[in-house]
Amino acid sequence: RYVIELCRQLDHVLPKALFFVYAPTALRLPVSSERWSARIDQSRMARNLNRGLWLISRAGSLCRHDRLDVFWGAVTLLPALGPGVRAVSTVYDLNHKIVPSTMLARDLWGRRLLFGRSLARADEILTISHGTAAKLHSAYGFTAAGVVSPGASEEFTPQARDKVEACLTKYRLKTPYLLAVGTLEPRKNFELLVESFLQMKTEGLLPAHTLVLAGGRGWKDRRLRGLLERGASHGVTVLGYVDQQDLPALYTGADVLICPSLYEGFGMPVLEAR
Repeated sequence: RYVIELCRQLDHVLPKALFFVYAPTALRLPVSSERWSARIDQSRMARNLNRGLWLISRAGSLCRHDRLDVFWGAVTLLPALGPGVRAVSTVYDLNHKIVPSTMLARDLWGRRLLFGRSLARADEILTISHGTAAKLHSAYGFTAAGVVSPGASEEFTPQARDKVEACLTKYRLKTPYLLAVGTLEPRKNFELLVESFLQMKTEGLLPAHTLVLAGGRGWKDRRLRGLLERGASHGVTVLGYVDQQDLPALYTGADVLICPSLYEGFGMPVLEAR
């Protein structure tokens, strides 16, 4: 979502530029315009490779064909680019340095092997927060050229009561509820959140509230899934991935947004809820 919002701004500030979006499988372009084109790898290999490995090993040939002026490494990693192509890399977080135990082994080792190498090849490095910029300099010695913070879309404003009620009906929710937004993976620390909620229920501290988790399934979640199954009869509701168009009403209807994350590069749900 950060990338989509920034693409829309780039389209506005660069009205004469052509944009190419590279991907291993079909995708919807972030901007509907003749100046935007999708470059999809048609090979069978593309469908089977980890996306980071695909970017490093396969995307370069597509890029060289388009004779780019600038390549934006929107997921930090950079492919092999042709001569004269300037590269900008965005760094979101340093999960592999700060909370490595929350990552899958495959992704952890991929980041450890490729992260620093890509940044060393970048002409400019951007981060999404001053905290990430400071940690990047401390861990790798790279200085960010700038901080480009996430922006909340205009739709993230307090919603009218009828829209909130329609959203709650859609997801079969009732007020009052507490809300947490994020992928169900260890770094988000939802295990502690659910345990705390269930304990407070047992102690009679939250007699009326339910706990709503909005986010797709992640990884290393066996214990969390067990807690969620146990909590289903005590007011814990898991919505799965929620479309962005429904989030403003979901935020508006909540009494509290809870963000118990172990570590975030920025923490977009907090900005959106505010």
